[in-house]
Amino acid sequence: MEVKTNKRRGDPGKPPGLHRTAGCTVELISSHNRVFDYLSDIQNRPQWERMSSGSSVQALVNITTGPDPRNCISVLAMSNHKDILILQECCTTDATGSYVIFAPISPDVFQSMLYGVDQEVPLMPFGFSILPNVSGSILDGTLLTMVFQITVKMSHRSKLSRWSPRSLRKRFRGSLKQSIEEQTLDARPC
Repeated sequence: MEVKTNKRRGDPGKPPGLHRTAGCTVELISSHNRVFDYLSDIQNRPQWERMSSGSSVQALVNITTGPDPRNCISVLAMSNHKDILILQECCTTDATGSYVIFAPISPDVFQSMLYGVDQEVPLMPFGFSILPNVSGSILDGTLLTMVFQITVKMSHRSKLSRWSPRSLRKRFRGSLKQSIEEQTLDARPC
C-alpha cells in the first residue's frame, strides 16, 4: 500500500486543503470480467463501499458511452445519504483491462449539470483499475488496484491520524475481505 499526502492551494479541479491519497493492488484468482461486473453492478455496491452500506442504491442517470452497455457514466443516489450523490464511470475494454471510477457530488452540483450551468466542479475520485493478470500466454486471474482520496480541512488536522497509513491499510483490508468473502473473489497476496 502506498499513501501520499499533498497540500493543495487552488489547483484546478481539486478542492483546497490537505489531501491524502492511498492505493493498493491485490491479485485475485477471479477473471477480470467477473471482478468488473461485481464492482460496476450498483446492487453490489453496499457490499464493498462503506458509504452505501445498509442502503439501497439507484441510478438517477445512466448514459452509455459506447457499444458495450457496461461502459457508462451514471449518477447514483443512496437511500441513507440524501445530501450526497455519486458520479460514476465504468469502462471495460477487450482483454486489456477495465476501470470503475467514482466521486461524491452534491445534489446542487448535479442540478447545475442537468441545466447546463458551466462550472468547475472539484472532484475527489476513488476507483478501481481491473487488469487481467497474464503469465506468458495464460490468463491467471486479475490485478485489482484500488485508489481513494480524502481532503482533510486544515482546521481538522488533528483528525489526520484517522487517515494514517495504518488505518488506511485496515480500511482496504476490511473492504476487500468483505467483498472477497461474500463473492468468493479469491484473493492472493501480491
